[in-house]
Amino acid sequence: MEGRTIDPDSIDPADFIGSDDEDSEGDIEQPDDDPSDLCDVIGEEADVTSKQDKGVLKTITAVGAGAAKPSRGAEVTVHYTGTLEDGTCFDCSRKKGRPFTFRLGEGEVIKGWDVGVASMRLGERSLLKCAPDYAYGAEGAALDIPPGAALLFDMELLAWTEWKDVSERKDGSIMKKITKAGEGWRNAEFDSVVTASWKLTLKDSEEVLQETCKSTFTIGAEEVAPRGLERVIQTMLKGEEALVQLNAAEGFGEKGHAELGVPPGACLSYAVTIDDVVFAPAMWELKLHDEKIKHAVKLKEEGNAFFKQGWVSRAVKKYQAAIAFLSTQYEASEAQQAESKSHKAAIYLNISACGIKAGLWDAVLENVEEALQIQPNNMKALLRRGKAYSELDRWRESKLDLQTVIEAAGPEAADAKKELAKLTKKIKAHDDKQRGAFQGMFDKIRLRDATIAATNASIPAEVSAEEAKTSDS
Repeated sequence: MEGRTIDPDSIDPADFIGSDDEDSEGDIEQPDDDPSDLCDVIGEEADVTSKQDKGVLKTITAVGAGAAKPSRGAEVTVHYTGTLEDGTCFDCSRKKGRPFTFRLGEGEVIKGWDVGVASMRLGERSLLKCAPDYAYGAEGAALDIPPGAALLFDMELLAWTEWKDVSERKDGSIMKKITKAGEGWRNAEFDSVVTASWKLTLKDSEEVLQETCKSTFTIGAEEVAPRGLERVIQTMLKGEEALVQLNAAEGFGEKGHAELGVPPGACLSYAVTIDDVVFAPAMWELKLHDEKIKHAVKLKEEGNAFFKQGWVSRAVKKYQAAIAFLSTQYEASEAQQAESKSHKAAIYLNISACGIKAGLWDAVLENVEEALQIQPNNMKALLRRGKAYSELDRWRESKLDLQTVIEAAGPEAADAKKELAKLTKKIKAHDDKQRGAFQGMFDKIRLRDATIAATNASIPAEVSAEEAKTSDS
């Protein structure tokens, strides 16, 4: 039967997600007698699963180089063509003209890929036959992969790296290599309390500059230096061990750290262990809306404490986390929705106060606008918007907001009068400057006209008459 071809763009490689019903971790940890070592002959089919259950049968079509194979956590890059047993092509990276990259053994792809690619060497090309339990199981996938289908993949391992770029900008400034897999699936995200140990050396040096044992801190509280270290800890699991490389920007920068013996502009290496993680409550863990409100208020109060201590960026992180908890309205009563909105308006104003302190007037404007969406007549929000407009030289809008606050005659009126006086002074200074500029321009024009007149007056009459004759002819 001739196979039909499905549009390869109809399936995203990221759809090859492992099934929650099967734990693929045991198949990535290769046993001492690795079954994949027995199938290095082109054309011979071999079972590469650790259980030897024929879940993934591999046939090499092009032998790879060397003896090394990627381990769990490695970032692998592959080309593939996926077909059904009848030859139907349902996806092909080669036709798309771009290879696919994923982390091996992390459940980012179907189980058959994790197992099969772990058995391959660099440059190897093999046919992987994945049984349904190692593919999409009894359910299949959409219309392209029927229920209970075995899948064939023409797989080529193009490259892999044990080092993964975990920087926010993906610029290689923070690189991580897992040396021991962690437990579970949750990373040490914002507001989690983490206990970690680490050793610091300079890159390409074995001299230990700092050794910290089981230090406990809160993610997002900026209690860990340098910032790149906290960033990489947020990518790790409980029990995970990793080697880390930070460039100077994510380390101690151009100043270095004299106390630790880190010179200016130095790249750093860390060996990090996550000893324990106490996770902050996640939204999905708090089933009742009252619980979410209570936790949001707690985050808000913690943000207020940071703000009072002058730790503005920490405060903003707490406020933003609080808003996230208040933004879920599922099964909330009208009273709960109203309470959530009231808290959100107050928190947006708190974030705007952080913006004022930092001189970030666009951020101030953005957050007071959010507050005014909830409470259009909030005078504090109007006052801060008026101040932001003034700082952004949007004077007409500033004046309207400040006059509105003054006319309301509330507690904010006195501050609004002061801001209006500053605005009036600023406008007058601007007008005076403009008037001076115009006056200078007019003075230059008068001087030019006077110079021309004087020049004309000094020309002899006979010359002018001669010029007149010449022009007449």
